[in-house]
Amino acid sequence: MKDSENHFISPEQLCIGLYVYIDLPWWSHPFALNRFKIKHQTQISEIQNLGLDRIRYNPENSDTSPITPDSNQPPHINPSIELETAQQIATRSLHEHQTGFALLDCEKQYLQASHKLRNIIGLIRSNSPEVTLEAESLVNNIVDQVLLEGDTNLQMVNGDHLADDLSCHMLNVLVLSLVVAKALKLSKKEMQHLGLAALFHDIGKIDVPNAVIMKEGPLNRTEEYILKQHVEYGTKISRSCGFDDRVTKLISQHHENYDGSGYPTGLSYAKIDPLARIISMVNAYDNLCNPSSNQKKMTPYGALSQMFTHDRKKFDPVVLNLFIKKLGIYPPGSIVMLTDNSYGIVISVNSKQLLRPLVKVQNDSLKFVSYDILDLSENKNTEIKDCLLIDQLPSEIAENFQYGNKHNYYFRTSSLSKRVPAQL
Repeated sequence: MKDSENHFISPEQLCIGLYVYIDLPWWSHPFALNRFKIKHQTQISEIQNLGLDRIRYNPENSDTSPITPDSNQPPHINPSIELETAQQIATRSLHEHQTGFALLDCEKQYLQASHKLRNIIGLIRSNSPEVTLEAESLVNNIVDQVLLEGDTNLQMVNGDHLADDLSCHMLNVLVLSLVVAKALKLSKKEMQHLGLAALFHDIGKIDVPNAVIMKEGPLNRTEEYILKQHVEYGTKISRSCGFDDRVTKLISQHHENYDGSGYPTGLSYAKIDPLARIISMVNAYDNLCNPSSNQKKMTPYGALSQMFTHDRKKFDPVVLNLFIKKLGIYPPGSIVMLTDNSYGIVISVNSKQLLRPLVKVQNDSLKFVSYDILDLSENKNTEIKDCLLIDQLPSEIAENFQYGNKHNYYFRTSSLSKRVPAQL
């Protein structure tokens, strides 16, 4: 940490013009950034309400000095400083609160859905007759959320530490498929069918031996055959749950490829259900980002590059191009270097400005282990300079970002005022 950043004051010493650091996780405070210059009294009150005993600040980046303890004298502020107008204050404050609310709401919705999915998988294992109602309830509520008015932006979430790899993958494919479906302007009924099939496309793996599912190295021919049987197993489970025939058909085709190179029957594109083409593509993407072995793990940026450059014949070109557009130039989970040479991970796409997503950036000090959430649409002086592959990331940065973890996705709509919590 630079010496200029290792200064502390009490909350009572805060004043307009100080450049402060909020050394808390981003979800624990209402600000869009973990570091900023105080520009209005409301920010002071909000910082003081966090309950911190001391606040870190940077005198070099500040326009004034902290209030002297026990002094009633107001701080001297350089008269050349242009303070924000009341309207600017209100707009900035609203943006900060909306950003914080959107991130927290997205995490909450994901955890609720993940918990519900774990229960549903348990019902399937026990052959409970309640599984169909519970599954349709989960999918229908998520479809209703996706269909809310406004842009649907993908966000990387922390995930559910109690969930296994299969349920995380199932939920990722569901979310990504529905975001594509909304962009394609599919009907609500089609989205419900797609949602159920996307959620349960790999459910047949519960009947595949763990020794095959969890094997780190390459599968032999026998193991490959056993693994591919999950499609047939999943089709049978779908029928036993009483899902619509189209849902069962989509599950049976989720490994068919546009060029006819898929399995189990090697269908060509004309014989593959258009909704199955969405699941096939999204499934391939998530398998590249979240493989069974971290040694094969790709960044989202690298996964999209692989799919477009080397594998695009396997996918419906219209769907693939739209998918790339929705994920953005820097998909959530991408490792980036900013123009100030700091490293970050993209956590959310900005559909209005694809070059300016939300980025989680580690603070300069490893001591505080906190992060800034930078909204590049609001920080015009900072830009993404490069998008990196995993092996280009310094080991200490990768460790602090915990980049070995799974990528998990959920979504948020831009029209926050119209969004209501889903009853999952």
